[in-house]
Amino acid sequence: MFVNCYSTKLANWMTILSTAFKVAALLVIVAGGLVKLAQGNTHVLSTGFEGSTWDISKISLALYDALWAYDGWINLNSVTEEIHKPSKNLPRANIAGVFLVMVVYLATNMAYFTAMTTTELLQADAVAVVWGDRVLQQASLLIPLAVMISAFGAVNANAFAGSR
Repeated sequence: MFVNCYSTKLANWMTILSTAFKVAALLVIVAGGLVKLAQGNTHVLSTGFEGSTWDISKISLALYDALWAYDGWINLNSVTEEIHKPSKNLPRANIAGVFLVMVVYLATNMAYFTAMTTTELLQADAVAVVWGDRVLQQASLLIPLAVMISAFGAVNANAFAGSR
């Protein structure tokens, strides 16, 4: 809040920096998953989604929960007046943003399945932390740090857009 009141340029810089950290952390997870994949850890990926539920209420709840991953797109519309050539750049940002989130999150989930079983994934309180413990080992502290920076960036972006 204080940063957004002090300087919108500083708030914007903080959002960009926290987004870069978030994407870098996700790329570390994806890279770790690719290494595990190259090592032959494909058991969970090869079995597909055996035992998956077709209960429409559970699928609906999962889709609703997944919307939080795509929540940032709505903030673009709040800051349209500050975007250069909004009629051209706003649709580009929305489409590119949703596409990139889909690709990164699918690749991240692939990485999780190379290091964890389906049961472990479902029972984990924090999937990325369990993955970090297995793959990054001593460097696994980076995962909670990245989550903290990501949460800070999300709050900062929502404060920036919400005040508009």
